[in-house]
Amino acid sequence: MIATLPWYDSAVWTFVGVLVAVVVGAAGLFLVYLARTPRCELTYGLWLSTPLLRLPSRPGLQVLFNEQVLAAPHVLWIVLTNTGRRDIPSSAFDQGRPLVLDVGIAIVEVLGDLSNRPSVTAEHTTLSIEPTLIRQRQSISFTLLCDGRKPTLTCHSPLIDVRITQDSSAWTRRLTQGLLIRKAWMRQAKASS
Repeated sequence: MIATLPWYDSAVWTFVGVLVAVVVGAAGLFLVYLARTPRCELTYGLWLSTPLLRLPSRPGLQVLFNEQVLAAPHVLWIVLTNTGRRDIPSSAFDQGRPLVLDVGIAIVEVLGDLSNRPSVTAEHTTLSIEPTLIRQRQSISFTLLCDGRKPTLTCHSPLIDVRITQDSSAWTRRLTQGLLIRKAWMRQAKASS
C-alpha cells in the first residue's frame, strides 16, 4: 500500500513558505531603510515676476525708491517649499552657511512682513537665507523689489542630504497668482472696514 502524505507535508508548500518568509523579510528591511533614511527635498521657484513699468514707458514716468530711480522695476515673488517627508533642520546647513538665491537682477528691497520668516540678507542680486528649521510641507515666501530687465532664479545650496529642485510649473504659478490677488483683496477689504 502506498502511504499518502498530508497536503502540508509536500515540497511545494515548503518552497512557498520559504519564499513568503524571504519576501516578508526583504520588505521589512526595505521599510526600515526608508524609515532610517530621511528624504528631504526643498523646492524653490520664481512664482511671480511683475514689471512695474512696461518698456518703453511714457516720457517723465519714473519709479522711485528712497529717491533712487529704478530703470526697470520688477516685483518678484519667490517661494521655498519643503516637499520632502521630513523636516529640514537648521543643522542641515553645512557649516552654518546660508542658502543663497540669485535672481539675476539687482535687489532693491525685501518687501513685506519679515517677522515670521527666517533671517534674510539681500545683497546685489542674491538673497541669503540664514540656517533655520523648515518644517515638512512648509512654504516660505519672499517678495522682492528689483531693478533689471530679465529676472532668473538659481539656487546655491549648502544643505546636506537635501534634494533641491526648481519649481517651474505654470499651473502652480497661476494658482499662486490667484491666491496672491485674493490675499491682497482680503487685506484691502479688511483695511477699509
